[in-house]
Amino acid sequence: MRHRLRNLFDQYQQKENHLTNSLLVVLNHNQGLLKSILKEYGIRLSAKRLNLLSQVAPKRLEGRESIPDGYIYTDDFDFCVGIETKIEPNSVKKKQLLLHLRQLEEYNHFRLLVLTPDNKEPEVVKGIRGFNKNITFISWVNLLDKLAKIGPDKSKNPVGQFLFNEFMAFMERQYKMTPFAGINFRDGYDNDLAAHYIKRISEILTPEIVKLYPTCINRRPKIFTGQMGPWEAWYSASQVQNSVHPGFGIHPEDLQCGIVLPNGCRSEWKKFHEVIVSDKLNRRFKTHLKTLVEKAPKGAETQLTITQRHYLGRTTPVLDAKSEISVATLLGIEKSKENIIWWDLLREISKSKPKYNYQLTINYKLKYDNVSELKSKKVPNILLKCFRNLKSIYNLLNRL
Repeated sequence: MRHRLRNLFDQYQQKENHLTNSLLVVLNHNQGLLKSILKEYGIRLSAKRLNLLSQVAPKRLEGRESIPDGYIYTDDFDFCVGIETKIEPNSVKKKQLLLHLRQLEEYNHFRLLVLTPDNKEPEVVKGIRGFNKNITFISWVNLLDKLAKIGPDKSKNPVGQFLFNEFMAFMERQYKMTPFAGINFRDGYDNDLAAHYIKRISEILTPEIVKLYPTCINRRPKIFTGQMGPWEAWYSASQVQNSVHPGFGIHPEDLQCGIVLPNGCRSEWKKFHEVIVSDKLNRRFKTHLKTLVEKAPKGAETQLTITQRHYLGRTTPVLDAKSEISVATLLGIEKSKENIIWWDLLREISKSKPKYNYQLTINYKLKYDNVSELKSKKVPNILLKCFRNLKSIYNLLNRL
């Protein structure tokens, strides 16, 4: 009797079982994708069609002590792939894996795939592989990245494509296991999903940011999703508010990245005031701003943003006021008329800084509706280009 997989949307008590079954359902309806994925991990099977099961072993033999979460096998039982799935890092157990391998020895050829959210191969798996080559570690991030690159079977297979798309959309919410594939709020903006995007982008960007801004070696210990939404920063002082720094945030309608002059930078604020009131330094500042506009990514807006805050209990920020000034308007370029009132405002704000909690940001605003590449893996490259453009502003504010 042929065993059947449960429906993709069947609910299991254990999330690991649900994810394994969902993955196998998708692969069962995309056999070309399945064989391509197995080939990526060194498993080549020539069978016209492969069988898949979750939570049930293909062979019903007595004395079995352990059952993997899923199976991929040939009709003649000559080759069987067992799958052990984990949704938490550092959670694989040596005894369980050894029992799985012992059970799989019933087949002429076999392999045990250990699928976990660990970034690196767990020491347990590495140790077993030292004496048993039939075990292979796969990270969820790596697997999902390969699934996205290969894609579903496209030849007259609407069901397979639908299941693939639904599974990949579902996996985007499994924050510990997904690679970054673009900013896509399919069900509307969500703070947790935005924080996940921030984390993934930061992992990719950080090595390049440190090269570009060598003193900015500190990062925030966790992604904070407060009043302004989640954001990331790289800074040189022990606390982020005490040094000029690059940073970016993901908001409901846009991604913003810029150079921040925070409240704690007293000497830098004095220097900024000097820049604003000095004709020579102000001309230099305007030149840098003009270059930012000229080199902006397609569809991006270049802004100068001023915010004023106060704190409750010295820990919770409350936004009192915010002013976003178009740099093009500030300079009177791109068919806009220069309005000197904004320069008067900057002079007054920089002069009154000792009395108020101000933060200045010179940033790019990239709206999701205007910059289609934000829905792709190119986001880190776009941000890196922005931060390269912003380096001259960083140097100016630090007087480097």
